Amino acid sequence: MADDVVTSFIGDHGWSLGEADVTCKMTPDERGTRIPFIISDPRLKETQGTHTQALAEAVDLYPTLVELAMGGPPTGQGTSDLGGQSLVPVLKDPVKTVVKDVALTQFPRCWQNTSSVNFDDTRGWPGDENNHTASWDSMSDCHWVHRDGLDYMAYSIRTSGAYLGEWRYTEWVEWDGELLRPDWGKVVGRELFNHTGDDGLAWVYDDPVVGEYVNFANDPRMQDEVAKLSSRLKQEVATYMTPNPPAAPYHAATAASGSGSGFESNSGSM
Repeated sequence: MADDVVTSFIGDHGWSLGEADVTCKMTPDERGTRIPFIISDPRLKETQGTHTQALAEAVDLYPTLVELAMGGPPTGQGTSDLGGQSLVPVLKDPVKTVVKDVALTQFPRCWQNTSSVNFDDTRGWPGDENNHTASWDSMSDCHWVHRDGLDYMAYSIRTSGAYLGEWRYTEWVEWDGELLRPDWGKVVGRELFNHTGDDGLAWVYDDPVVGEYVNFANDPRMQDEVAKLSSRLKQEVATYMTPNPPAAPYHAATAASGSGSGFESNSGSM
């Protein structure tokens, strides 16, 4: 079957093992967002086993598999709003070809979860998630908090190419639970990390210049770069925003019945 089947292997998040005092998966940084992503097409024998530096996102998997299986991109009703781009050009030429210069991720943060009125108490799984956080460093990852009740959202882009450069840029913004979108007028934090020369195999916290060790976001010399990346970040996020979203479901249901609605936010990848 290996000679007749298109095969894919993908993970849903990365994992930190103490880098920057972080353990687990719940960050928008390089360790938390970089994932295993392998696609094999037995017809492309010349490039099988090749590693590429081209950026890719999890949302690229579907259009890629459709093109490999069907001979063309997805078509029909709804495909105009489909996220992701086919990676077939990269599979055919993994050394020289790129299909995008930005990879986007988002991840929420909350002051509290089970102690919050926005916690989904219908699940019955509080476990060790009964967090009463009081500082930025101890903020919860928002497990089982209704999407209306998130406090902050991090939007992060990993960039590549001559124009944008090799960076990871992140903005932390207050979350508008009623409109279900970020309030770009209330940015509470920025991060800018240099990834020039990073091939994905280096220990990204070892180098004080390259990697996610020094935050350049407040460096006066980098403000033009910050402005350019901030603009591109908002542009990327806007492509996934639903125009005129319906009323926030949790608050609407609570107001009507006095109970939760079952909506939650969990994973961080977009």
